[in-house]
Amino acid sequence: MADKRKIERTICNRQVSFSVDGKAYEGTIENISNEGTLILMNTPVQLQQDKEISITITSADQGDMKKARVIWADEGAFGAEFLV
Repeated sequence: MADKRKIERTICNRQVSFSVDGKAYEGTIENISNEGTLILMNTPVQLQQDKEISITITSADQGDMKKARVIWADEGAFGAEFLV
């Protein structure tokens, strides 16, 4: 099946934290682009489509917090679009 994304995503395996309504969760970024990401959740969370969340992507020396909107979600993963 062809990928319908307009922007190519980079495959990665980076730990990430995200917060929903002030509660923090952990997961792993499976792929990422400038416009969005796919996150595998360590603990399944019920996420509604269009829900705004905060994602903190950490590297060895810093953390980068991004606001995002849930595009789709299932029991173990979700796709999110970064907000400007």
